[in-house]
Amino acid sequence: KLSAQELERAREYVIGKFLMGLQSHGQRAGALASWEDIAGDAALAASYPDRLRGVDADQVQAAVQRWLHDPTVAILRPRAS
Repeated sequence: KLSAQELERAREYVIGKFLMGLQSHGQRAGALASWEDIAGDAALAASYPDRLRGVDADQVQAAVQRWLHDPTVAILRPRAS
């Protein structure tokens, strides 16, 4: 189970990385273009940190169960000569 401290640390890390990626005009333009392309609304970028702060441990666990099950492992080796 994800502790409140782990969730807070992870949440603030993601928010910090997001904000650091908006330092220059070019980075902001790129981020807004990505939000427009992926989410259909560049304005959602402004509310992203607040929306992340609203995520609780149960929502994280539900996402893990939905998206991170049945992992795939690939082993790559060089061909024998």
